Amino acid sequence: SAIYALANRRDAFHADAVRIRKSLEKRGETFLLHSYLVSESAVLIQHRLGLGPATAFLSSVRVHTVEWIGADLHEEGRLLLEQLGRRNLELVDCLSFIVMRKRSVTEAFTFDDHFVQQGFRTSAPG
Repeated sequence: SAIYALANRRDAFHADAVRIRKSLEKRGETFLLHSYLVSESAVLIQHRLGLGPATAFLSSVRVHTVEWIGADLHEEGRLLLEQLGRRNLELVDCLSFIVMRKRSVTEAFTFDDHFVQQGFRTSAPG
């Protein structure tokens, strides 16, 4: 949700996303993404905003830490999705939870309440 909000100036969370990103960068925080999140975000941006914004996002990814999802992590995510059994929870979210826990990350830059429900803090206001 934060990636799309940053890309779309008309998104309801755009101003908050820009402010939060600047604040996190000022604190010296680094951004951790995983390959499924990169792919999902690029598809969403391309479909809603066009090819130019999507390729700009894909080019920007190289400055961040990216966890590449292989077969073992994919299976862990699939099992967690099945275990949690919630229709509105996606594989990408489950993989985010797993990657964050493996890397001892406790805060997510997101406007998605699934992360709070899984015990993470979010950078979202309120």
